[in-house]
Amino acid sequence: MHSLVRHPAILDAVEDLIGPDILVYTSTWFIKEPESAAIAAWHQDATYFGLRPYVHVTAWLALTDATAENGCMEFLPGSHRGGQRPHRAGVVAGSVNRAGQAIVGEVDDKPAVHAPLRAGEFSLHHTLCLHRS
Repeated sequence: MHSLVRHPAILDAVEDLIGPDILVYTSTWFIKEPESAAIAAWHQDATYFGLRPYVHVTAWLALTDATAENGCMEFLPGSHRGGQRPHRAGVVAGSVNRAGQAIVGEVDDKPAVHAPLRAGEFSLHHTLCLHRS
């Protein structure tokens, strides 16, 4: 993990977004087995970190191809500007998030965009950006 988070491609991209003062706060592995119905409902990663100010990003690395058909990430562009939204635990059965958390209330997902990745590619998103998979 140490060499992965220090990879120049990742560090350079993160630095472009938040500057050179970079700290890896945590790492998490989400495993979705083939044909699994497991999901991650709409959520914001900042909910789990407890860090302020909100000057941080999540780097998501695909270990296998992630497509719209098999559950790639889906983002709501610009949603990070809306600030932290309330979340509630225990509302999503079969969630890859152990707490089964999701955003409280309705989420307008019409402007959502899929972000397919090939194995080895990564995406970056603001920790307040609403996303699901």
